[in-house]
Amino acid sequence: MILSSIRTGDGVGLPVPIGYDDIMEVENWPIIQSFALDSVYQPTGFFTARYKIADITMHLEVLFRTIDGYYIDQAIHTIYRTIRPHMMQSISMLDASTAEQRMRVIADDVAGPLEILYDFGVR
Repeated sequence: MILSSIRTGDGVGLPVPIGYDDIMEVENWPIIQSFALDSVYQPTGFFTARYKIADITMHLEVLFRTIDGYYIDQAIHTIYRTIRPHMMQSISMLDASTAEQRMRVIADDVAGPLEILYDFGVR
């Protein structure tokens, strides 16, 4: 969902853990490996071949050192106010059904409220 808004060749920042010799080693992460299989009929290929990868670990460390309690409270409040209703709508689709009815629910329906939030609330 998020990567669909990033053009091929654009940069993607990832925090690369200590001990990695090369940024290309992120291809070993299961979440990155699943990217190559994202579409069985039209595979997307290697993540690092499609996007320019940048190590943002140092930038995140600086950011974490400068954030204080007030900013954290504001971030939590914003998340609670904006994301929670969409998340609860998704969860209610699974909670309101019997096991048999849940088997008929498709992933697009469950992800729909969060996709709407991303399409109209984040951009």
